Amino acid sequence: MPDKRQTALWLDAIQMPLMVIDRSGEVIAFNRMAIAESDVSASQVLGKPIWDTRLQADVDLKAAFPLDAVASMMTRFTTEGHGDSHINWSIRSVMSDKGQPQWVCTGTVEDHHEPPYRQMFEHNPAVMLLIEPETGRIIDANGAATRFYGYSVVELVGTNLQELSAYTDENMIIELQKSIQDKRDFVMFQHHAADGRTLDVEIFPSYVELGQKQFMYCVIVNVTDRNLIQDALRSQELQYRQLIELMQEGLVVHNSQNVNTYVNDKMGEMLGYTRDDLIGYPITNFVDEDNATIVNEQSDIRGQGVSAKFELTFTHKKGHPVYALVASTPIMDNAGIVTGSFSVVTDITEQKLAEDSLRQSNAELDAFAHTVAHDLKGPISVVMGFANVLETEFTHMSDEELKDYLRSIARTSDKMITIIDELLLLSEMRNMDEVSVYDVDMAQVVQGALDRLEFMIEQYGATVNLPPVDSWIKVQSHAQWIEEVWVNYMSNAIKYGGQPPVVEIGCTDEGDWVRFWVKDNGRGIPEESLDDIFMPFTRLEQVRIKGHGLGLSIVQRIINKLGGDIAINSVLTEGSVFSFLLPKVQSSSDE
Repeated sequence: MPDKRQTALWLDAIQMPLMVIDRSGEVIAFNRMAIAESDVSASQVLGKPIWDTRLQADVDLKAAFPLDAVASMMTRFTTEGHGDSHINWSIRSVMSDKGQPQWVCTGTVEDHHEPPYRQMFEHNPAVMLLIEPETGRIIDANGAATRFYGYSVVELVGTNLQELSAYTDENMIIELQKSIQDKRDFVMFQHHAADGRTLDVEIFPSYVELGQKQFMYCVIVNVTDRNLIQDALRSQELQYRQLIELMQEGLVVHNSQNVNTYVNDKMGEMLGYTRDDLIGYPITNFVDEDNATIVNEQSDIRGQGVSAKFELTFTHKKGHPVYALVASTPIMDNAGIVTGSFSVVTDITEQKLAEDSLRQSNAELDAFAHTVAHDLKGPISVVMGFANVLETEFTHMSDEELKDYLRSIARTSDKMITIIDELLLLSEMRNMDEVSVYDVDMAQVVQGALDRLEFMIEQYGATVNLPPVDSWIKVQSHAQWIEEVWVNYMSNAIKYGGQPPVVEIGCTDEGDWVRFWVKDNGRGIPEESLDDIFMPFTRLEQVRIKGHGLGLSIVQRIINKLGGDIAINSVLTEGSVFSFLLPKVQSSSDE
């Protein structure tokens, strides 16, 4: 047997007034058409004896019950309908599923002309509810509503609208009334269906006058599928947006005039700007003139619908260059006209700097190899010459001659060792990313350098003037490297000094820094040559003294690696002052 809900839906489908009465006279079913034509709600009829309902019958129904099967065939009664109409009821006896007698009453509407509202309401495919605005009670529901919610009209009529809400929203009626007052088209809610589904609905409310009473007339639109699609699209858009923002490359969208219409955070970070700083401005605002020309040339190419990949140098907000690889793709409308482009921008600054550094290093190594090979060849030839002489002539040489030859071999060997030591030091600096620094006693470091130069000082007859031991200021540095700086500065001062060389060394306190200096009494250096003096493997060509030309380049590398700076001051005919700057060790009183 069908369940009660199926029975109610079946009864609602019958296009005539119909009700079912049990043997005690209680109304157990009352269909939609009966409600519509009699203007009586289901709650006013169901569960009550028919003679106690608002169905105004023209016979004494109570006296007619219980009916027997024969008498039921003849029983008739009439009730009032809408306006001037009335309903003629016929009672027919049937048996229930339990074998108990029941009576089905079918009604015929007489003298009734269906008003326009009823025709529109009942036959409209849109879901419609008629609601009492004061209480929110549903007083009528059309066929589309019963099909949409899965409830019979008996189940819908008499219930409160908020009972359909998935969250029992007690403010639903207030929201609908407010939307009419504010002239909003619709209000969004979630309703539940008889089968448990949650439905997203838009309710379009308005007021309608029926008789002398005002009702709320609501059209219900199911937007569940639309919302699911929108949610899916929003989720997909969010995923793409997250993907764009998580990109390690910059992304820029331009219009046809190369004005930025969108940039991601990475692009702003790359150039040191915010999005607002970039959006709405031409991309050429962020490059120099030469690169602006490249942008315009590539724009012409994209205007032909062709993708392009090219290198571009942006100018960072702080002024330094940002080297980038740009992959640009045209954006075209349905007519195939290019309306703009989007570009993926990859920061290749580190790669470019590394390539430049590698090229410079390779050039330096080539020059170094050439210089070292050239300058080692001479000392080796000297040593070999002395060795050959000693091999063949030492039996005929005096002790003094032997000593002179051996001293010459030793001096030449020292020169070769110096070249090799500088080669090893250069290699050490190139392979060291971080330098460990510590407090350095500069008096001790200078003394180590003087010990290494003892033979040279004696050879040139040089005088080296030192400051008092207690005048040296401690610095944060690396002792072995700084000793190499002193050796280079002092050896140049001796070689290129006066006749005889007079070298003065010392230090000057400059706040958080200490400047160490070496002064010579040489000829001085022309001003136009000062900028080139620390270039790799540069010699002072005006001085005809051979040297491997590596020293000052190493000095610059060492001091830069230690976070300091180098300088030179020179006056022609008066000599030169070479200096370097290092951070001072802060005493407790300075902190």
